[in-house]
Amino acid sequence: MSVRPVLTSSRNARIYAHWLLARGAKKMPCRHEFQPDVIPFDLSRELPQIYIAEIRGSGDALDSRFSLMGTLLADRLKQDATGKLLSQMKLGGFEDEWRRSLAFALETKMPVVSESQIVSASGMRIDLEHLAVPLSEDGAHVDRILGSIDFLKAADVEALRRVREIDWTTIASHELAKRIVVANLRVDDA
Repeated sequence: MSVRPVLTSSRNARIYAHWLLARGAKKMPCRHEFQPDVIPFDLSRELPQIYIAEIRGSGDALDSRFSLMGTLLADRLKQDATGKLLSQMKLGGFEDEWRRSLAFALETKMPVVSESQIVSASGMRIDLEHLAVPLSEDGAHVDRILGSIDFLKAADVEALRRVREIDWTTIASHELAKRIVVANLRVDDA
């Protein structure tokens, strides 16, 4: 299955494809449609890099509490935020971009994808893609965001070593390459 050119990450493309299937004719799927017994086997390998954020507030007061943070994502961010607020995370400014992606998904009630580059204090550059898809229990209001952050090229041994060396509290800069609301992205079987 491939989703291009908006999504660079094949992992995020699989999560987005499942979101589309779960949504069906509704505006948004609900949380229970992402339970392990409902998720197809080919998506289960993506679970370690996903998060589920319960929305709190709106606008400038928007925050979210993580009801789930995958083990791989927690390892790469060097903190498990399960049960914590996004505002409590210290990610060198990336937490602000994360909040903005959640705000876009909340406002538009549509999936949002952003690509960023993190630059460490030592000059190390890490590219990542963040997918945030809205979930709704009542079908009208976003109450959770299911998301995935894929560290691009992390399958490469050298890139993975660099990701593990990041000190998130000393990020020198965070550069947003793109943020797109995904309205009519086609999913093809490959």
